[in-house]
Amino acid sequence: MKQIILQSKYDPFFKFKWWSGGRVRVLLLVIITTLLGPYLAVAQSGCTVSKIALLPGPWTNSTTQTSLTVQTQDDGGALCVADQTIRLSFESSGSGQFTNQAGTSLPQAWISTNQANRNFYYVSNTLAADSVTIKAGYGSAADWVETWSVTVPVAELLNVDEETEENEVNDSDDNTNATGESSHSSPSRLSTSEPTAKLEIEAGRDRLVLVGSPVKFKAEIIKENSLAKSPNFSWTFGDGLSTRGIEVDHEFIFPGVHQVILNAKAGQVEAVDRLVVRVVEPQLEFVASSSNEVIGIKNSSEYESNIGNWRLVQGGYNFTFPVDTIVAAGQVINLNSTIMGWVPVGVTGLELVNEAGNRVVPVEVDQSIDQPELATVLEQAKNQVMALMSKPLGLASVSPSLKNLATSSTKKIDPVVIKEEPVDSLVSASTSVIVLRPPQNHLANLLSLPQKSLSWFGDLW
Repeated sequence: MKQIILQSKYDPFFKFKWWSGGRVRVLLLVIITTLLGPYLAVAQSGCTVSKIALLPGPWTNSTTQTSLTVQTQDDGGALCVADQTIRLSFESSGSGQFTNQAGTSLPQAWISTNQANRNFYYVSNTLAADSVTIKAGYGSAADWVETWSVTVPVAELLNVDEETEENEVNDSDDNTNATGESSHSSPSRLSTSEPTAKLEIEAGRDRLVLVGSPVKFKAEIIKENSLAKSPNFSWTFGDGLSTRGIEVDHEFIFPGVHQVILNAKAGQVEAVDRLVVRVVEPQLEFVASSSNEVIGIKNSSEYESNIGNWRLVQGGYNFTFPVDTIVAAGQVINLNSTIMGWVPVGVTGLELVNEAGNRVVPVEVDQSIDQPELATVLEQAKNQVMALMSKPLGLASVSPSLKNLATSSTKKIDPVVIKEEPVDSLVSASTSVIVLRPPQNHLANLLSLPQKSLSWFGDLW
């Protein structure tokens, strides 16, 4: 069959073969997609970012810190995901600071593509009197142009109803984004992002604990609508271990930051919540007063330490600290007989034992002894013994025959035999036999030489 190819002299693309023309079309498609990508994303999301808003955040608040969220929105004030990275800056009218959820660094200063929220903490001793300003715009991290700005008094944010669905936000600091994604295994959404769910649970606040100390976790049911059966709870602690139950204890054996996940299931209904546990090494040490009647426990860590239900042990005495006895970072708590019910004796033999029965602070040796060190005492005793040995022994109580032997330089002296027998005094049996009494408590006598008279030394020899 004869193939007829029509070619227009006005269309230069017909000069390429079919396979070559296919490559050209692919290249054109890539170029078009690159140029129109941001506009296609806007079309897909169905909105255009027109402003930013400052809202209450999802994290736990306290008297000195509040969780806030900056959100990208459209003209109507509805959540609108960003079609490209939006840069952020944080300012306040007071002396407060902006941090991430763990409080270890500044918050991430951007909202990523296809996300709409950035969560952060504002920490200040004057929360209600401060205002927070957020500026946002497009460009590189080092060079971006301000497009939007919003300033809100913190007092207004503290009074906003945090259960409003538009204010339920997610953030990459939580390993989540604006679509409610999370790395937990269950396909159900986080309880805080689905206010209409049949089951909502609460795992509790973020925690700060010490290595080796048991931690209590308790699940709470926030909402329970028409469930066929009671929910079952399972905990995953982020350290390779897990357990089941509505209220559980767990002991972290290594320091670090752990994501603790709580899963609940009641038939076909599921719910998930999570919290962060920071585990730190205890850095506690004993401090004794000059009188040794007051014992101090110093926390050298940069974090506070809860030693509630721990025991202070010395000899046969015990003292148990009340629940939630917290030693602030870099601070010391002092204890005496009035508090403990027994009189401490310095730090010698003192132990601090945690709830699990593990010794946290090792036994210390008391270095505050007023007497000279043992080595000095022994050295003094040695010098005085050598001085006595260099002097001739008095022979007043020795028999004349022995005295003649000791003073004669020409007579031959028979070998001397020394025999130990339990006798009460020095006895001369013959000119060739000397009977000696064995020294008693010799070491104790040596140690007491610096404080005692040396008059007894003649008897010793």
